[in-house]
Amino acid sequence: MIHDFDIDIDIIVITSMLNVYAKCGETNKMMEILNYSQRPEKFISINEAICTTIMSGFLKAKKVKEMFDFYDNQIPKLALSNNINLQDKLIISLKKIFGYFSE
Repeated sequence: MIHDFDIDIDIIVITSMLNVYAKCGETNKMMEILNYSQRPEKFISINEAICTTIMSGFLKAKKVKEMFDFYDNQIPKLALSNNINLQDKLIISLKKIFGYFSE
């Protein structure tokens, strides 16, 4: 028997799901969750913590180029409609550290 549950997806659920997929290196699932949260009909605002979780997920999966693409291209776009401080120290530190090692 299948039950229909009316689950309210909020920032806590999105953050938790992103964290799980990031730790597993499941970057495709991670990005699906991010894209889901940004739908106009059910928009869920994200922040720097979520961005660093996603960056860490790319690094865990050894996808350094994708992490830089996310940092350089997607975060600035996301910042236009979300509460993201582009000068956040952790975000900048992750990029600098892994930029140094990728050279």
